[in-house]
Amino acid sequence: MIKNINVVLLKLVAIVLPLVLFSTSCSSDEESAYSRLSGISMKTQPKVKYVLGETLDLTSMVITLGEGENVEDVPYDSFEEKGITTEPANGKVLDFSDEAVTIKLGNTGKGMIQTIEVTNDIVELIVKTEPKSNYVSGEMLDLSELVVTTVQEDGTTTDVAFADFGKKFGTTPMHGDILAVNNTGVVISYLESEAKVTQSIDVIAFEPVSATLVIGPTKNVYEVGERLNLEGTVINYVLPGGLELELSFEDFASFGVTTTPANEDKLKASDNEVQAMTVSGTVVGIPITVNQINVTGMTLEFAPDKTLYADGELIDLKGLSVILAVTGKDDIIVASEDFDIYGVTTNPAEGTAYVDGTTEIVVGYPGIADTISISLGSEILYESDFSGGIDGWTNQGNDGGSSNVYAKDGVMISDNVVPGANPWSLQLYKPNFTLEKGVKYKLTIELMAVPGEGGFNFSFTVGDGDGRDGWQPYGLQESLSLSDSESTRESYVFTMPNNTTDKARILLDNGYQTNSVIVKYVKFEKL
Repeated sequence: MIKNINVVLLKLVAIVLPLVLFSTSCSSDEESAYSRLSGISMKTQPKVKYVLGETLDLTSMVITLGEGENVEDVPYDSFEEKGITTEPANGKVLDFSDEAVTIKLGNTGKGMIQTIEVTNDIVELIVKTEPKSNYVSGEMLDLSELVVTTVQEDGTTTDVAFADFGKKFGTTPMHGDILAVNNTGVVISYLESEAKVTQSIDVIAFEPVSATLVIGPTKNVYEVGERLNLEGTVINYVLPGGLELELSFEDFASFGVTTTPANEDKLKASDNEVQAMTVSGTVVGIPITVNQINVTGMTLEFAPDKTLYADGELIDLKGLSVILAVTGKDDIIVASEDFDIYGVTTNPAEGTAYVDGTTEIVVGYPGIADTISISLGSEILYESDFSGGIDGWTNQGNDGGSSNVYAKDGVMISDNVVPGANPWSLQLYKPNFTLEKGVKYKLTIELMAVPGEGGFNFSFTVGDGDGRDGWQPYGLQESLSLSDSESTRESYVFTMPNNTTDKARILLDNGYQTNSVIVKYVKFEKL
């Protein structure tokens, strides 16, 4: 970089400015003439590009003294006569420190500078030791044995091994690249010049005529639903002409070998072999064992997110999961995306078109008579689950009203009831539902009177939850009466009359009754 900067500066000086130079001997008349000289310029350049070790050649140089009409052209062979000298002198053996020729007019302090360039670039590459040159498509280029000979401008040669290429050499394709049949050569380049050489390679297609499993995968015994792991697998392929090639599983992708099932796929009970296939159709079987399971029962864990469909809309089972009871093992939770893995069936199936009038999705398992039915025609906004607590319900007492609300044995219980001053003073509610104006909704609730405490009167509704609409119900406020130990399930349907809100709530009003109540089940649906 410093050398380049110096060259640029020297060129500028040569073009623009005469320099103050060292004094030299010439006649007094010439000294006087040179002192009055108005300018000096280069008319004909000498040779300016040299190879290291060449001698300086100024013989073709012509300079012009003066400007305008009063000029004189002085060729190099007249320099001595005119008292003009150069540094370095003509004929000097040049090295890299020689970057310019200084031309001096006697001892007048006038003169000029002509830049020169001394190089010894690499101008040719010769392959001395060839790398591996025969390949099968899918193999990686191996240049580890490559040695090239560099030839510089002065004829100097140097051997360079591939390991020493560093950043000054490049290859196309690169060492380690996957090769295809259209790769016929490797271009080796010296990046600081245009020197390059091409090494021929021969890549034949990977089209084996036979194959044999040499080593099976390290893991070959699985449980249903486990992911396939083919690490450790080795297959020997025989190509036309008898050439043999052993591929480990890690090489499969490079050679276009695919497997069914694929690596990392979840395994079915029916899977007992993995088939490895080449692009040309050669197949090798890889034995595996998937332990069978004995399913004795199936229950619903979660219903699908979507249960409301228009005619022709595709069935979407996302969110659906079941629990399989298995002999000798813990229960297995199976999500809908894994139904095929475990043999769970649905009718209608995932991705099939919904037919208007279909009322349910039936989930089954081979050999089990009992099925699970999931009602269609609604979108479930809430379905109670009191197995782990009161499921987000709020017990609110005002005006002296209070009660103790807790979950037990999968139900929610309100006991130790103290009524407030008003029927709405003691409330149990589930907040933050979105209701859309003009849309129909359905609330289903199952209540039970606590044995031994007598009956009760209770009201329930879906209504305003933030006071925007005066805390009013969005449908009729339903009420029911139960006698001691009696249980009932009630439903009511309403259409949202007000503007859309995201603050609606399911509300149970205690009223003035003091007996305990059991909330067994609550379901809220968009119809």
